[in-house]
Amino acid sequence: WYAELRERTTREERRRIAFMWLALPQRTRLYYEWHTRAFTHWVDLVIVSTGTQTFEDIMRMMVSARR
Repeated sequence: WYAELRERTTREERRRIAFMWLALPQRTRLYYEWHTRAFTHWVDLVIVSTGTQTFEDIMRMMVSARR
């Protein structure tokens, strides 16, 4: 899951995910460790709820992905 996460997120997003992970209760972390699909869904929610990218950042990322 890490390789896929690294491909689809920026360094700043991964940093936010890490800080949010540390804030989770232990039982929730254990659940996400065993359920990859739930973890992926949680990551998506973290990205959406903390997203501060500008339109220009998104367009730059899309253009570089096409190369």
